[in-house]
Amino acid sequence: QDRADSVLWATSTVVLITLVVSSALILPIERVAPSANITTAEDALWWAFVTITTVGYGDRFPVTGLGRLMAALLMTVGVGLFGVLSSYLAAQFLASADRKNESDLEAIRQELAEIKQALAETSNGRRGGSPN
Repeated sequence: QDRADSVLWATSTVVLITLVVSSALILPIERVAPSANITTAEDALWWAFVTITTVGYGDRFPVTGLGRLMAALLMTVGVGLFGVLSSYLAAQFLASADRKNESDLEAIRQELAEIKQALAETSNGRRGGSPN
């Protein structure tokens, strides 16, 4: 569990750093282009978030070759990072289900032990008692 939590925090940190760095890098590249639509820090951050999550609304997009290369790299990184986050969440759900199943199994084992005990007591009582 500690290892899984460490992976979650590390991945979340990498996502945040990637968002900030890609926003900082795209802005000076795109803002000088004649038909640029990423012209402010807010535009750059929005573009980075939409790109890393691979949503791609299309309201902010790079128009330069270097900007498009950055977008391709950011999308690739995003797919990997969100794959890690998705697998973490899936593992948490499965672990929760496993704990529930183990608890149910333990209750069944306890009931079975009680039934065996009752049967043993009943069998011993018949052997020692008078014949019917």
